[in-house]
Amino acid sequence: MVQEKLIRKVKQTIKKYDMIRPHEKIMVAVSGGPDSICLLDVLYRLTETFQAQLMVAHFDHGLRPGEDQEETRFVERIAQGYGLPIHTGKAEPMPSKGSVEEHARKQRYRFLEEVRRQHQAHKIAMGHQLNDQAETVLMRLLRGSGLSGLGGIPPKRDHIIIRPLIETTREEIMAYLGAKGLTWVQDSSNLSTAYLRNKIRLELIPLLKSYQPNIIETLGRSAEIYRQEDAWFQAEARDWLMEHARFGPNGQITSEHPSSPLSKEGPTGDDQNGRWRPSKSLIGPHPPCLRTCQEPLSPGRDHAPAGSCDQKEVRPPDCGTAPYSSGRLRLYT
Repeated sequence: MVQEKLIRKVKQTIKKYDMIRPHEKIMVAVSGGPDSICLLDVLYRLTETFQAQLMVAHFDHGLRPGEDQEETRFVERIAQGYGLPIHTGKAEPMPSKGSVEEHARKQRYRFLEEVRRQHQAHKIAMGHQLNDQAETVLMRLLRGSGLSGLGGIPPKRDHIIIRPLIETTREEIMAYLGAKGLTWVQDSSNLSTAYLRNKIRLELIPLLKSYQPNIIETLGRSAEIYRQEDAWFQAEARDWLMEHARFGPNGQITSEHPSSPLSKEGPTGDDQNGRWRPSKSLIGPHPPCLRTCQEPLSPGRDHAPAGSCDQKEVRPPDCGTAPYSSGRLRLYT
């Protein structure tokens, strides 16, 4: 009963967000933890339903000597048990400065994308679940995120990353694993409160449950509402820009519409020290071919060269940059 209920729930999530289409090859990212083991087993049970083909990918972050290697061997045995091909990778040495978690995350996604392209997989399935969603919303709330950030983890991203467990709780996953007798490995770093996410999971959420027992589900619903509202604002911003903006010969976008934020001087006038501010705060969500860029500009240059921007906000890869300077939004192609 527990197994059938969870499989049915995941199936509904996949259909709701159009995650998997017939005959697609799905690369399942498996760390060896309970979420990814559950994800692999459920997708394996649904391969006939969605006529999908599976493969496994595992990335060793290199942060826990001995423990990481054992996880890799464990995942290799799991993949062999399902009769699925597996591809493994290992992180490069971590930098002495900056966030270790962020560096590891970027390397993991880079590895997954490289393997996906090499083996022509259509999607990458990740094991994020509803508790992860709730933790993310709380993290971003504490850091002062706007509407887009409070939308949390998207169920599907760029039509490549899919998260079939995003509407499933950790408790449901553990019950499924127990009912099926499936084993997993425990990441010891998940028990350390040195990381904010762990501190939220181990300390804040239990406290919030004393006020709202269904806090996980509540935050999950809130994230979905925020994503829907953010999508609406993005669509409205694109429509407004297409209707009221003028595209100059040098790629400059201006508007004399009385309500236009593009026709007003910026909050501090001309940019200082050869830098320009991100455009996101000027017009809100960007049209499809606009992206933010955090890179400084050297004196005498009024735009950033291709490839110099922070890729976090990139939409289509071939678009130019959109700096905000003196109340003008400029698009360079």
